Amino acid sequence: MRVFLGLLVLTSLFLMAAFWQKGITQRLEAKRELEQGWSVVTGDAQDRWVKLVVGRPSGAEPMATPIHLQGTPTWPPQGEDPVDPVPAPQPVVPDVTYVVKSGDVLGTICQERYGTAQPRVLQAVAEYNELSDPDALKLGQVLALPSLEVLFPDGL
Repeated sequence: MRVFLGLLVLTSLFLMAAFWQKGITQRLEAKRELEQGWSVVTGDAQDRWVKLVVGRPSGAEPMATPIHLQGTPTWPPQGEDPVDPVPAPQPVVPDVTYVVKSGDVLGTICQERYGTAQPRVLQAVAEYNELSDPDALKLGQVLALPSLEVLFPDGL
């Protein structure tokens, strides 16, 4: 009975020490977050990562500039406005015209021109040429085949 009672007291002491250590650790991490602007966030032992506190936490002094960054120029230089780069104009690629021959279907025409006969491409070419039925091509009909960038400005 004495052994059981001794183990119970010892276990209680270990648990109290663990909770006490956890409280101290949390207070130290909160203090470090205010002083340094970053903190360690822990889940379990394997899930440990660092989060960056953006901005100046309330009550904290600004962080000192690290030694390796001291004396480096700021960008943009003070007193100058940043220059917005002007995008280069995109060249206009003219439509390729295709005259429908006997036995042609829109799928084979798109496969030759674009390297694919996906239904999205077929539908886009049909809409571009205002075809009511993409399967009903007429002999001698002229089709405009623009580039894929014109058909799909946001990407295929």
